[in-house]
Amino acid sequence: MADTPLRERILQIGEGRFLRGFAGRIADELNRCGADIGITVVKPRTGAGIIPALNAGGGYRLHIRGLADGAVVNQTREIGCVLRGLNLIDDYEATEQAMLSRDLAVVISNTTEAGIVYREGAVTYPYMLAKLLYARFSASLRLPVVLPCELIEHNGHILRECVMKYASDQNMDSAFLRALESADFPDTLVDSIVTSGDDDTAVCAEPYYLWVIEHTPPDTVKKLIEKSGVNILFTDDILPWRRRKIAILNGAHTMSVMAGLLCGIETVSEMMSDTLFAEYIRRGVFDEIIPTLTLPRDQTESFARDVAERFRNPFVRHKLKDIALNSVSKARERIIPTLLRYTELYGTPPGLLTMSISALIAWYRSGGANDADDILAAFTHSSTAEILGNEGLWGADLGFLHDTIQTDLTCIAECGMRTALKKRCGL
Repeated sequence: MADTPLRERILQIGEGRFLRGFAGRIADELNRCGADIGITVVKPRTGAGIIPALNAGGGYRLHIRGLADGAVVNQTREIGCVLRGLNLIDDYEATEQAMLSRDLAVVISNTTEAGIVYREGAVTYPYMLAKLLYARFSASLRLPVVLPCELIEHNGHILRECVMKYASDQNMDSAFLRALESADFPDTLVDSIVTSGDDDTAVCAEPYYLWVIEHTPPDTVKKLIEKSGVNILFTDDILPWRRRKIAILNGAHTMSVMAGLLCGIETVSEMMSDTLFAEYIRRGVFDEIIPTLTLPRDQTESFARDVAERFRNPFVRHKLKDIALNSVSKARERIIPTLLRYTELYGTPPGLLTMSISALIAWYRSGGANDADDILAAFTHSSTAEILGNEGLWGADLGFLHDTIQTDLTCIAECGMRTALKKRCGL
């Protein structure tokens, strides 16, 4: 709990390590620049969890570890902005009182991707949020800005829709429904790696973080953010930023992990220490991914350099096998749209992204892949032409890549993944 009488500005639905290392970190940095932000942390499911520890511990530790501008960062902060911890189900009345705080301005949530869902008659997070917001509306208090951090596209829009459905189901006042229509439920994009710390409440975060919010804040908020230097970006269109993250950060993972596994590499940092793979990723990102994006080149290149540095983080052991889980669906979202866009723009398929599909097929045929049984069967019992033409796998017909990929697969089988990758990179 905070040592100073901070105002109850934020109701945080979700007690997990991500929000402790992300929202708590940002609030702490804003408070260092004169803000007065207190957070009430609410566990959205039954059970005590870490709530007693948050209430008893007087805050928690945040370890920031990684690389920043080439230098090793290893520092610890005491985060003291947590006012109290509650349970949304078991402590509903206390949670409702927190929602009725006159100082409350923001609700933040991270209830996992499955948390933002409408199921008729079910007690979900949006159902409880509808109840809480209705209590605040009934007290003639302004509705807060609701900032979902769940990693789904259009998270704010979807959360508002779910809340409105529950409000309608419960026959809440029609004036409340109109208020929800005009309330602020911005779409957001969060980007940071947060892992467990050295006790129940401590967390470890990389130096880099970014919060993109599709919203126009008051000038006072803008000035405070500029003064503090926190990496929050407000925009009127979040889509280009989402595409940048998926294409560069997630895309770089997916384009490299299967090739890395076929070369016996175990972790991302180990892969980035390999000269061949570092060059393969660099060329793939700068020569094939970035040219397909709509944001200004300086913004995409700066982000790409940050991503490369994050991949080299010596404090994070990110296993390639973990990243490779369900890689077909990941490739469909992270690689294929970029590959098709590049082909459309330049009239020829991108060679390195095409190689990533070759490596994926080779990995799935090797027996090492972890995916749904029907997807695994499609690779083990189908020809290359049948695999590439299977729109159910890729979301598109990739038959136009057949000759190139078949050449790659022959080289991988006869000479090994590393040699095939060298040939494709011209090394």
